Amino acid sequence: MKQSDFHSYNSAKAAFPLFAPEKGTMIALVRDPVERFVSGFIDKCYFENRCNECGKSLSCFLIEFYEKTMRSSRNPTGSIEDNYMTRHFFPQNWQCEFSNYMGNYSVIKYSSGKGKSAFYKDLKKVLSSAKVPESKVEFVLERLKNERTRHTTHQGFLKDLTRRVYNELYSSPFLMELLIRIYYQDFVLFGFEIPDVKEISAKVQSKREQSL
Repeated sequence: MKQSDFHSYNSAKAAFPLFAPEKGTMIALVRDPVERFVSGFIDKCYFENRCNECGKSLSCFLIEFYEKTMRSSRNPTGSIEDNYMTRHFFPQNWQCEFSNYMGNYSVIKYSSGKGKSAFYKDLKKVLSSAKVPESKVEFVLERLKNERTRHTTHQGFLKDLTRRVYNELYSSPFLMELLIRIYYQDFVLFGFEIPDVKEISAKVQSKREQSL
């Protein structure tokens, strides 16, 4: 049986040389950069303890990751470090070779929040238009929903933790500016709203003045 998990379009194409994008359907699932980062930070730094010396510090991790991303973007060879953490945090537009094959993808926005119903609807539409049998479409959707349920076993704790991380991020214009710099092309390319740093700064300043 051939490998079915690849980290690049070209590696998949090499394994399946008869595949032609114009005769098939390529689907890319993308996520709001802020939601994706917060979810990844909680999962990797809190639950998997993979953030090394930063531990559970959002500011430490984001600053270090910003520097890592900038170093990678300036790599003269054009190669990008590929490992477990970079796949979860590097900009989405750096993956799937979007720079060469963006026009071949059906891009679907994924959300674990309020947008999840739209995600299932969009995915079903793309799969159905690709003439995937309805039974298989339903199987895929059911598996995705079950997988999501499995990850929300400690839903109450996770919601509280997610809220705290969001609050910390949206209370720091500096950290939000770093995040926007890292994921700016993701915001633009995939049509996600860019957080307003000036508005965040104004709110922070207002809270400071009220506390005086």
